[in-house]
Amino acid sequence: MKFTSVFLTVAGVALLQTSIAAAVAITYVFDGTASGTLGAKAFSDASMSVTAVTDTTDVPAPTGADNIIDVYPSLVTINIGGLGSTTISNGYLFDNQALESGGFGARPGSDTIQIPDPSFGPWNMKTAFGPVFAASDRSIADWTGMSTSKGDLAVNSYTNLTFTATLGGSGNSPAVPAPSAAGLSLAGLSLCLIAAYRRRVWA
Repeated sequence: MKFTSVFLTVAGVALLQTSIAAAVAITYVFDGTASGTLGAKAFSDASMSVTAVTDTTDVPAPTGADNIIDVYPSLVTINIGGLGSTTISNGYLFDNQALESGGFGARPGSDTIQIPDPSFGPWNMKTAFGPVFAASDRSIADWTGMSTSKGDLAVNSYTNLTFTATLGGSGNSPAVPAPSAAGLSLAGLSLCLIAAYRRRVWA
């Protein structure tokens, strides 16, 4: 009886640890100098960053002939110098491994940021990455009428680009439980409770 209780306790703890350690936040950031309009306000040669945080367990495997990885964070924040921050909820990030390029866009529509670099080829979008640099955005012509929380965003120039990916999310937050690991957490907790109950009943 005691062996069974010990086994259940160890199994429960192992399941809980697995569910907690299964996921790590990752932050993707594009930085550069931009000109354009946000709502009715124009900006020129302003600093502009595009930031998205997601979870490594939400990053899929490459698909298609070009081995494309598409990541869909719940929220993307765009910060423009002098105008503050705005957000979009339909953004995506991508890595086209075959074409060795990465970038950002909003659904439905076209890619609005595209940076070419050989290091995008082997990257799986789940690890720390960069910085990589680009003199200008190759997809700038497609950045028109992006719907944001502060009105439509149009960018006609985005230069001196830097892209990085950092594990740990904003402020290097620790590993977080993934939604898909909720079942493991519940199973682990249940086993621990069963073991504790049996110890009380059979003591």
